[in-house]
Amino acid sequence: MASTISPDVFRAQVASGGLAPVYALYGNDGLLRSELAALVAGTIDEGLKAFNCDRFFVPDAKGEARKKLWAILDCARTLPMMAPRRVVVVMSTEKLLAALTKDDQGRDCPELVAWREYLHRPSPETTLVLSLESADERLSGAKSLLNQATVVECSPLGNKTTRAWDRRARAERWLQASAKRAGVRIDNRAVSLFAEYFNADIGRLRAEFERLLIYASESRTISEQMAVEVMGRQGLADTWALNGAIESREVGRALRELKLKLDDGEVPFMILGQIRAATARFEDPRRLVLAADLLFRTDVALKTSGGEPRVLLERLVIELCG
Repeated sequence: MASTISPDVFRAQVASGGLAPVYALYGNDGLLRSELAALVAGTIDEGLKAFNCDRFFVPDAKGEARKKLWAILDCARTLPMMAPRRVVVVMSTEKLLAALTKDDQGRDCPELVAWREYLHRPSPETTLVLSLESADERLSGAKSLLNQATVVECSPLGNKTTRAWDRRARAERWLQASAKRAGVRIDNRAVSLFAEYFNADIGRLRAEFERLLIYASESRTISEQMAVEVMGRQGLADTWALNGAIESREVGRALRELKLKLDDGEVPFMILGQIRAATARFEDPRRLVLAADLLFRTDVALKTSGGEPRVLLERLVIELCG
């Protein structure tokens, strides 16, 4: 990637007016991408938006997506009216990139050629904002975009390949930055607690943090006790916490989460089903084969009274994390 910046750096660029000609809002946080795109659109005077601010949604069909590209490029090359800059926002850009392929003879389609040409020489009077959740970076259209555009990282917690410890660290930074923007002080222990249990899904982390802000609206200080009260027992023992610990091989944490579930009276067969869902995410084929064998043996043992359910599940968790 030619240039990758954080959302905060992007916000500073928008505030200063020093906008780049092409931005790629790239990542799995759709709400963040929408917020940042709206910031750029907000730089256009309200009375002139009808003339200088355009938004495009790329359709699913490849042929229709290619047609849409011509409209996007025509708009991006149009001079602004009574304003120094035009803003063009494109949503679902991943559909556009998937449509920019070679023909049956292995030649670049005309749309791909035009796409490369624009990215290489973008209009200086236009800011083109391209929002995409993901992209096959092996594709020529995606390579051109990520090499030429200013890429804004919109995956605060990382992606599916991000390790558990890194997700937690990212969640802690997100919470601290969000608390600062909200004008509240958050206790480090509250940060650690929330980051521990809600680091798999930015949507859930944001929703739980917003609940926490409402709860602490009068004191403007978020304590560890407040975090515990907002999360409640259900939050502390949520399904993902066990699955995430198994997936990342954190045996101590996995055993603690298993104990919470069993102490709360969850049925062992239900827990086994949740663990099975966690193993489906294993990427190592050897670990998948081993997990299938361990799950089968545990299932049989539970059905035939082959041991104390708690002991059987604890052994399963230890072996899956090993």
